[in-house]
Amino acid sequence: MKKIQMSPPSSPNYRRLSEGENENRVAKGRIPVLVGLDMEAMERVSLPAKLIKHPYIVGLLELSAHEFGYSQQGTLRLQCEVCSFKRMIRLISKGK
Repeated sequence: MKKIQMSPPSSPNYRRLSEGENENRVAKGRIPVLVGLDMEAMERVSLPAKLIKHPYIVGLLELSAHEFGYSQQGTLRLQCEVCSFKRMIRLISKGK
């Protein structure tokens, strides 16, 4: 599974964790989520908390609640293609 954390120097939206980084540590103001259409292709993303109320993110959360239930354990899972999610976060962050 690929690991992602938000806000690298090259992109304001996400970055891959290096081998030595702790994948369980999440920066203040961020929410860890797993994004992907199946468990084998999911990537861990650190989502800025300020985006959690955005209508697109709320819609994905509602879809995930229907798919996985409200009592899922661990990191939130979002049913969305990873590349589409990254594009959506970039657009939301730019205010478009």
